[in-house]
Amino acid sequence: MKNTDFNLLAKKAFENAREKGFHEKPNTDDHLLMLVACELAEAVEADREGRRSDRRTYNFLLQEYGETLAKHLFEMHIKDTVEDELADAVIRLLDFVGVKGYDIPENYITEEQIKDEAAEVKEWMLNKSFADVVFTSCLVNIESAKEIPEALMYAIFVVAELYDIDL
Repeated sequence: MKNTDFNLLAKKAFENAREKGFHEKPNTDDHLLMLVACELAEAVEADREGRRSDRRTYNFLLQEYGETLAKHLFEMHIKDTVEDELADAVIRLLDFVGVKGYDIPENYITEEQIKDEAAEVKEWMLNKSFADVVFTSCLVNIESAKEIPEALMYAIFVVAELYDIDL
């Protein structure tokens, strides 16, 4: 996350979505943010089913067999896991930022801030399910994301940190 330019990522996410036809017709803010909520729900479902990524095996096999198997290895070891769905939620949110032309303040989301916030809420989450944590940290803030999308992105990164997920 060091030196991540979220505005550049938002521009790329928007351009990629547009190239794939996601923005052929205008969508409301509610529509775009519901897509973020859907990805968060998919992360909860992946957690409920115990689907976690195996990046170590993925990276080992990728080195061993090269890029020709990258898509297959991704589908075997990462696709549709908690980690993948949280990353998809961030991508959808970045797309929203790109659509709206918002500017995420530099250094709004830093690795140090995420770690500090996660440490502060770690005790609170001890007896909570992943669904509880996602709902309380992310989904209750989705309406405010219309005005301050970076706050929701920040919350997703804190959840990821709490579960030792590298987005």
